[in-house]
Amino acid sequence: MPVLPAEIGRMKRIVILGGGTGGTLLANRLRRAYRPEAAEIVVVDRDDAHVYQPGLLFVPFGLAETRRLTRPRWRQLRSGITYCQTNIDHVDNVRRFLAGEPLAASFDGHTNCFIETGRGRALLIDFNYDTEPLTGHYPGPIGLPLLRPSRLNHLGKLAFQQLYWHGLLPGHDIPGISPAMPARGKNRPANPVGHG
Repeated sequence: MPVLPAEIGRMKRIVILGGGTGGTLLANRLRRAYRPEAAEIVVVDRDDAHVYQPGLLFVPFGLAETRRLTRPRWRQLRSGITYCQTNIDHVDNVRRFLAGEPLAASFDGHTNCFIETGRGRALLIDFNYDTEPLTGHYPGPIGLPLLRPSRLNHLGKLAFQQLYWHGLLPGHDIPGISPAMPARGKNRPANPVGHG
């Protein structure tokens, strides 16, 4: 990722509302992209408890403790990022949306979720705003099975916690993984419901 220089005589001030996964990841990536003299980066959130939410699935079964799934938000941020713990009353920068103007960035709603099914097996679902969960594999033709309980998915969920804290949250690029939902590896129906 190229490091961007400061504009002559002007420092950008970037304020990120919310220190969850998305806000933390964005802040850490921006800190890597902008020299400290080019941009001040501030993350605002109402509390200082960053919870690894996928791990909460293990709590009712006594396989995890909430305190071990929670870390201070400020500690997840790179050096050179300011953390501000306060409530957010309102946001003035929604003008584009309210005015019906196109947004500067897009997100397809891609997410995936491990669901523990018991006996050391888990189900993996992968979807976005336009595509319901499909069978196949993630992230490509060879990978974790989708919509099928397996031991591999359970082990993938266990491994994901470390990847989350030490790869995803700090803003590192993860080979083969992007924000957009991958189409490869999915078994798409020949005639999707409502499209034929």
